[in-house]
Amino acid sequence: MIVFVLVISAVVAIYKKMKKNTLEKSEFIKELVSVNEKVKYKNVKPLYTFEYLCSSRREFNRYTLEEYLVDLITDDTYLFEKIINGVAYNKKRYGRYVDQVERIRQSAAEAVESSTLFDKVYKKCEDGLLKKTVLKKPTVDTMIDCRITYITPTGRSKSWCENRFSYNELKKAYEKTIKLKESKEKQQRQIEYERSKMTSSLRYDILRRDGFRCQLCGSTADDGVKLHIDHIVPVSKGGRTEKSNLRVLCDRCNFGKRDKIEETNGEI
Repeated sequence: MIVFVLVISAVVAIYKKMKKNTLEKSEFIKELVSVNEKVKYKNVKPLYTFEYLCSSRREFNRYTLEEYLVDLITDDTYLFEKIINGVAYNKKRYGRYVDQVERIRQSAAEAVESSTLFDKVYKKCEDGLLKKTVLKKPTVDTMIDCRITYITPTGRSKSWCENRFSYNELKKAYEKTIKLKESKEKQQRQIEYERSKMTSSLRYDILRRDGFRCQLCGSTADDGVKLHIDHIVPVSKGGRTEKSNLRVLCDRCNFGKRDKIEETNGEI
């Protein structure tokens, strides 16, 4: 038993010495360590979980998981942009890293070998250390776990639905959400611009053209109403602040019309 322990101890000591010697001598291990020091990956989780608690059964029946994902992206665009870009970066960087590792290992394998036992052991030790020195694979894919839940007021009944969206599904939903968001922002800027064109001078010109009279009911200020300048095609629906798209309406008619589009046959 003592002899066995001594043999094991001797083998371990030899292995440690061989390992130290290999780490000090191997140019390939040094090169891989240098490559590792330059590699930086993004911190991305393989799975993100979100849950929404509905306030009513009606909301639960109408609210889809796809809509929930879009709402999540809309509420925290930065987070999902970070996730998508992080995964894409890790994929690209890891692909390059694998190529570098393979090149180093291939060069080590093709290095001139001696037929001595020591050199054979050295090469085997070097190969093993190269494998251990390789960095772990980063997160190159992710999933978004969405769950919608409804609990009855008494707490006796619980309903839920869930789905895991893949990285590609997340990316498509993100791109769709961003386009919709940009479109709404562009529309809002256009609305603000058209409203800014309504000057006091233009307002007076329309009032005078229309005889200071509501173009729907015929009321004037003498009838106790307030006169507004109405966009026939509302600016919220693409209407312009141009004389051909403007008319006088009293406050009652204007409030009743709201943002409806009327058939005017080109007449005011």
